[in-house]
Amino acid sequence: MPVMIVYCSALIAIGMIDLKDGLIFPAIVFPVALAALVVNFFIPKLYSVHNLLFGLIGAAFGSIFLLLAFFLSKIILKREGMGLGDVYMAAMMGVMVGFPNIIVALFGGIIIGGLTAIFLVSAKKKSTKDVIPFGDFLAIGTIITLLWGTQIMHWYLHLAHFE
Repeated sequence: MPVMIVYCSALIAIGMIDLKDGLIFPAIVFPVALAALVVNFFIPKLYSVHNLLFGLIGAAFGSIFLLLAFFLSKIILKREGMGLGDVYMAAMMGVMVGFPNIIVALFGGIIIGGLTAIFLVSAKKKSTKDVIPFGDFLAIGTIITLLWGTQIMHWYLHLAHFE
């Protein structure tokens, strides 16, 4: 439980800074990711399939997925749709939740962020040209995954008849 408190506190801080300033600082993300790696090494059974190897695979998957999204957003929008801080954060998230739970965290953040953006644009609070920070949605998706990620993954696989 103390690990969850530290992870959630870091995620809330990163999300709030991104919401306020539109920035995700590597000076915060990298030490938290390093601490999560240490936790994974010393507490390999923290989560059902979470240890150092799954944390590293999660970090690689998360950062590669958002790096591809970063470049795709530049191509589609003809401007930066997200920053590299989101990519760094995805690596940190992957270390925290491991693989395959990083998939739940990323898609949770994408779905919550997308629904929020649709609401803000339809309510005329934001336009399609406005920037909506993504780090806070990634943080929410990761917190949800820390709490219920394995259950969400099993529910989805059962619903899709993969299990």
